[in-house]
Amino acid sequence: MEIFMPIAEVQGRYEVSNLGHVYKVAEIIIRSNGRPQSLRRKLLTPVFGKSGYLKVRLRVTAGVVKNLTVHSLVAKYFAAGWQKGLQVNHIDGVKTNNCASNLEWVTPKGNIQHAHAIGLASNKRFNKPVLADDTLYPSITACATAYNVHPASISNWCKDKSRPRFTCA
Repeated sequence: MEIFMPIAEVQGRYEVSNLGHVYKVAEIIIRSNGRPQSLRRKLLTPVFGKSGYLKVRLRVTAGVVKNLTVHSLVAKYFAAGWQKGLQVNHIDGVKTNNCASNLEWVTPKGNIQHAHAIGLASNKRFNKPVLADDTLYPSITACATAYNVHPASISNWCKDKSRPRFTCA
């Protein structure tokens, strides 16, 4: 069942649903000629932002608009557990699935850990093969383990021309 909540940031002129839909509410406006006009309720069509999330453009007042991400709106009004500093996480990893049941509030670290756990992100810089002292290691991490140092140290040594014995692919 679809449930709607008015969006407070835009004085209730729009509603968001638990299924990820954003609607402009029905209203009566006064035209420039002084006559009233009735506007129907309208489903907004979201657009993709640069980061791949769906966004909607909401008009606050004449000449003032707000661009808001749909997942943030849905999470704000339907996902419990918000605290300052938390981020919205898509449980299934699909940025366009903005149903409230697919959203949760997590810490930034938890968001990154979740992305790694479901395969959306990987630490690519530490997955490069390394040639060190005539031994080929499958990754920077494996080389770091062999030398008992942090992987960032091996990565830095590969970039450092004064350490020719470390070569990253």
